[in-house]
Amino acid sequence: MSLEQLPDCGCDACDSGSADLLEAVDDVVIAVVTGTFVHVDAGEGREIVCTGDSWSASNWDAFGTPVEEALATARAGRSPYRVVRGQAWE
Repeated sequence: MSLEQLPDCGCDACDSGSADLLEAVDDVVIAVVTGTFVHVDAGEGREIVCTGDSWSASNWDAFGTPVEEALATARAGRSPYRVVRGQAWE
């Protein structure tokens, strides 16, 4: 399982420099350390990755359950799907 794929695009036209990449890495690390990271895997390429304030979903729109509801269920420990999340580091 990967937490984030960086950069989104590697072409020169999309290259905005390293500041955006470093910020994205920071966001993922902070989400893991604070316990806000959630990964929901419903199989067949359907997944949600939440890094605290933002999330991304793959092949989820036509799946039925709204992303926010699926994340809330995962955080409550009641998801029928494979969920990876952790406690905040102390």
